[in-house]
Amino acid sequence: MDEYYNMMRMNEEIMERKDEEEIHKLRNDLKNYNMLDFLKKVSALMLFPINQSKSVIFQCMISTALSIPKDEINNSNNMSIGKFRKIVNKFQRLHRRVMVDPPEFPFVLPIMYYDNYHVYMGANSLSASNLNTLLKTLMVHKTEIDIETYSRINKIILGLLNISEDIFIKTKLDFKEQKSYNKDEDIYIPSAELLIEYEELIEFSDEYVLERLNDTVDELTCKFGDIKKEDISDFNNQIFYDKPLIRTNKGFIILDVTTIISLIMKKTIEYLIENKKMDIIKLYNEYTKINLTHDFFRLKHSPIDSRVFNLSLINSDNYCESMYTNGNDGIIIDIM
Repeated sequence: MDEYYNMMRMNEEIMERKDEEEIHKLRNDLKNYNMLDFLKKVSALMLFPINQSKSVIFQCMISTALSIPKDEINNSNNMSIGKFRKIVNKFQRLHRRVMVDPPEFPFVLPIMYYDNYHVYMGANSLSASNLNTLLKTLMVHKTEIDIETYSRINKIILGLLNISEDIFIKTKLDFKEQKSYNKDEDIYIPSAELLIEYEELIEFSDEYVLERLNDTVDELTCKFGDIKKEDISDFNNQIFYDKPLIRTNKGFIILDVTTIISLIMKKTIEYLIENKKMDIIKLYNEYTKINLTHDFFRLKHSPIDSRVFNLSLINSDNYCESMYTNGNDGIIIDIM
């Protein structure tokens, strides 16, 4: 068995090295083109529901482009739709395609507590319900936070939600048409004309962005060269997850609209921690536990006393284990 796993691990390492070599070639090829134009095309593809499961591929494309220093890019040469299709195809043929999983949530979901703003879910494991609970907790206890800190948190929250909502409205997405797509299908690339229309949806003027994000813009904006070549393949840790905007001659591009939900969550928690408001985070965890228990109850899963099995489950502020029935002979162990 050990020999089998060693062989599997060796094979995985070989495939990863091949990916690195191919990404290096693609990176050198991309230097010959206008990378802002390329990034607009990639970001626009994420607005098509059929591409929802392809976040791991899009991340690699965006990170590769952002790893190129600005002075090495030929901004006078826009990529043709034919060349773009070839580049996308090479990225989606990388070994990392095995990381593509079916999405856990619908393409778009509303944040009901904040006036039904819609967020794009992508491959997020974080649910809209989690964010909704955090924002509700924040609002109820806002008087416990100093005005300046709350104003800054709220500015980022509303600014990003407004950007997401404006994109949603312009795409005229019909919820009735949302459906599940085969994760193994190739990335959908529309006609050049339709792609240009969608590119316009993710580019915003200086005035638009500054009006909504004001003095928080800089902490949400990245630039070319911010990503190291060796970090391109790190799916879990990319600078544009925290800084989803990049400047253009006309204003800003939102690099990945699906990062908005997790970014709002992260920024809110970071501000609370920095200002020593752990009590509010603790309340959020408690509310989440209560909501989760209600969800299990609605699904006909009853809580189980772990002591029946001589088990001692952990139940702390930051970590909670619980058990529920699953049919007549099954058990669900939930970790939160």
